[in-house]
Amino acid sequence: MIGGQRVYAVETDRAEEYYTLYFDIESGLLARIGYHWYIEGYEEVDGVLFPHRVIAGRKGGSVTYAFDEIVTNTPVSGGRFEPSGREASSH
Repeated sequence: MIGGQRVYAVETDRAEEYYTLYFDIESGLLARIGYHWYIEGYEEVDGVLFPHRVIAGRKGGSVTYAFDEIVTNTPVSGGRFEPSGREASSH
């Protein structure tokens, strides 16, 4: 149990608790990362469940990221992920 929610905890080989992943037992969905990141509001988009709200706790408060729209399979312009000032290699 964490925060009143029944979860499975998946620990990493790192000693720090903020690397632990917590999955909701009933849904199987990722619910928390460590004690400071909350993942909520899953909704289906093109057949895949995406969280629409991520809350990051921090000293003195928290920040909430809310996503109104999630778009999948959107074309990305060529070179978008190339390091600036370099041309793409041909191998």
